[in-house]
Amino acid sequence: MEAARSGIRTEGLWMYCAWAACAACARLIIAAGVSRFVRHKAPFHARRSDWAASIAMGDLMLREAGVEVVTVEEKLGVRIRFDGEEAEA
Repeated sequence: MEAARSGIRTEGLWMYCAWAACAACARLIIAAGVSRFVRHKAPFHARRSDWAASIAMGDLMLREAGVEVVTVEEKLGVRIRFDGEEAEA
């Protein structure tokens, strides 16, 4: 959304994220015209069933819209805070 506000074209770009996209984020990614979504396989969402369901819906939405979803399993070397706990991704 910030890119659009700044007049930066996002059609066909690849997006890299240390997290999976929920359904709300997937809608924005699709609307932005992103062609490939690269995310880390961080299992944090598995702790909350409501997040897991939204992420599963986000994956479905992205794939149905033709966005390639790539999951990276290697360590990224970043720390993520989730529900008050820190973990490395």
